[in-house]
Amino acid sequence: MSFLKQYANEGFIIFYGGCGSAEWKVMGSQCHPMKLSAGGKDDKDGNVTTLTFEQEMLNSDRVMFYDGTVNAGAPVVVADLETIALAKASGLIYKLSENNAAADVGFASSDLDGDTFITLIGGGGSTPALLKNTPAGSIAILTKQATNWSALAGATITLQVMKADKTYLVEVART
Repeated sequence: MSFLKQYANEGFIIFYGGCGSAEWKVMGSQCHPMKLSAGGKDDKDGNVTTLTFEQEMLNSDRVMFYDGTVNAGAPVVVADLETIALAKASGLIYKLSENNAAADVGFASSDLDGDTFITLIGGGGSTPALLKNTPAGSIAILTKQATNWSALAGATITLQVMKADKTYLVEVART
């Protein structure tokens, strides 16, 4: 029930299929996510909770197809917060280590393709690391409204990889 309390009426993008095939079906998008709601009954026949995902606005993209890697593995644990290497082989979710001294999150390299999304999970500590809006450097970081993200324990930030004259990491969402 804690999952339901935390994520009721939140937006989701649902991937399904892929069993024995590289093709996945996708429902929902960033602009038109699937919303989670719950219903239930508690009577002499049983105690049942039903979870439902539905879109608030119908669009032409009811079911889309995705032919790529869906990484459902454990996040990569990052020890050196200031020189993170983003690699296809490592996955797309990075768990920052606990931090007890002032440090800024930085990226040393990336072989990720454009339009890839990565997620950082905060490690907390007495002085959580900061991801700052940093347009300069070989891998630029652009946060919404140039606002720093603090890597508090369990906090997340999702960044989209953009390729131009260099690699940009553009904030999409944060918790």
